[in-house]
Amino acid sequence: MKFCIAKQVDTSQNTRQQLNAKYEIVSIHKNRELAEKNYNPDILPITEIIKISDDLKKGEIINISGEYWFSVLGHGGIRNGAGRPLAPPLLKKRAISVKLPEWLILWIDDQPNMNRAILIEDALSKLHNLNKPVKT
Repeated sequence: MKFCIAKQVDTSQNTRQQLNAKYEIVSIHKNRELAEKNYNPDILPITEIIKISDDLKKGEIINISGEYWFSVLGHGGIRNGAGRPLAPPLLKKRAISVKLPEWLILWIDDQPNMNRAILIEDALSKLHNLNKPVKT
């Protein structure tokens, strides 16, 4: 298996991954990392990184529904603006190990619809009159 960068040649298909969309192999690479270095998703016509069989050559036309189409790999992953925003440092949760007596662990676990961490955080906040820091 190899990876190629292929450009869409069938202009009647105006979105990625349409059935029967035709792609011309522009370049072939031995692994995905090399293909990604040469890949620019913002250029037109639409280009994709595609996993192909070893017998295909540069310049050949492949069809999305054809026997050589294995997978389109040009989607997902890290992108600017994608994902959940990071929490401010004071609001980030950190795992710690705390030793508690068995009876207290059993009581905490018996509380309905309550997470251990939330229960402990709420109890300590009320006991010591603590306020959460404001998000910045």
